[in-house]
Amino acid sequence: MAAKDTSTSNIPPPIRAEVKMRQITQGGEKVFILKEPDKGSYYQFDEAQYLMLSLFDGKMDVPELVEAFDEASDVYAYDEDALKDLIDSAREFKLLTLTKEEQNTALVEKLRDLREGARLQAQGSLLMMRMSLVDPDEMFDRIINRMRFVWSPAGVKVSFLIIFIAFFMVGLNIDRFMVDLERVMHLATDGVWGLFGIWTVAMCAIAFHEVAHGLTCKHFGGEVHEIGFLLLAFQPCMYCNVNDAWMFESTRHKIYVALAGVWVEMFLGAIAAFIWLIVDATHPLGMICFILMLIATAASLFMNLNPLMKFDGYYILSDLVQVPNLRENAISWFSYLLKVKVFRMDEEAPLRPTRREARVYFIYGGMTVIYLTVMLGGMAIMMHGLVAEALGTWGVIAYLAVVAKFTHMMTGTW
Repeated sequence: MAAKDTSTSNIPPPIRAEVKMRQITQGGEKVFILKEPDKGSYYQFDEAQYLMLSLFDGKMDVPELVEAFDEASDVYAYDEDALKDLIDSAREFKLLTLTKEEQNTALVEKLRDLREGARLQAQGSLLMMRMSLVDPDEMFDRIINRMRFVWSPAGVKVSFLIIFIAFFMVGLNIDRFMVDLERVMHLATDGVWGLFGIWTVAMCAIAFHEVAHGLTCKHFGGEVHEIGFLLLAFQPCMYCNVNDAWMFESTRHKIYVALAGVWVEMFLGAIAAFIWLIVDATHPLGMICFILMLIATAASLFMNLNPLMKFDGYYILSDLVQVPNLRENAISWFSYLLKVKVFRMDEEAPLRPTRREARVYFIYGGMTVIYLTVMLGGMAIMMHGLVAEALGTWGVIAYLAVVAKFTHMMTGTW
């Protein structure tokens, strides 16, 4: 009889006590979201995978776990190879109880991440760079109970009424609006201080926008441990990490978190509109309120609700169609179809989507690729004209080299 393999690699430890778990229904199927506590990362497992993970006790080896799983489930079956893959993934995600050596390694990694977090760093792509500034969770805990009425049905109705009245009143004063819009355009092109003033008002609106995301996430039971500075498509702004919304069972609550920033900006724009109606834009207060009204409504309606960029509208759409990682998977799937169907390339499928998912990926991926091509192409053409006028032929040559390098990095395997 062969000796039993009692090596620690063949006996997985139990799930860490600090790991948080939430069961949700996604696309009509039961899935489990596990949150790794150190980096705040989220991992999704299906019902069979989670059932197997729950059997890990630090005593049973791989064959014994497969046998115990078969006894516990009449619906699913597991083999040893699949279990070993699951163990490897759980170890990689740091979901299993750590040995002392692993704990020391994790501590070193955490200290390194804290040092790296003190400086601006790219996270994901050239179009998104971010730097964490503060952990607001305790501050949100202190203030959240004093403002629960904001999320009550009465509070939402009152804010909607204020926004509606403000839009109506601005519509009645459209001629004055157009005159003041020309003043703002002149202010933006008149000098650096005018542009700086507009940018300052915009950053204040964005700060309220991000705090609204965090407080709404907190209201529905999530944790918020990161607010910071974001350079998105080379434009400065801010961000609030509300990834805990992935743990919410209710799709409506996830959508409320994503919609909260837009709603607060619209409310701020409404209050600013009422002040602008009383104080003329020739007065500094009137001009500030007009700029706030303009930025808050324009940013909300034309940018943040745009589902083709990773703004609030994207996350709302992702929750509505119940397809996680929609953008990445859709671009990957559309790229695969383009290579195989159009260019007749021999390419392995990056995903195994259902028929519904494949349809969603094709539509969203195609729209995103077209949108990004037009947007970035337009920006490149506009910058080419500016560079040509300011720097001449050699400047254009250097600019085209930068564009070529940037395009190569963006297109990857293409």
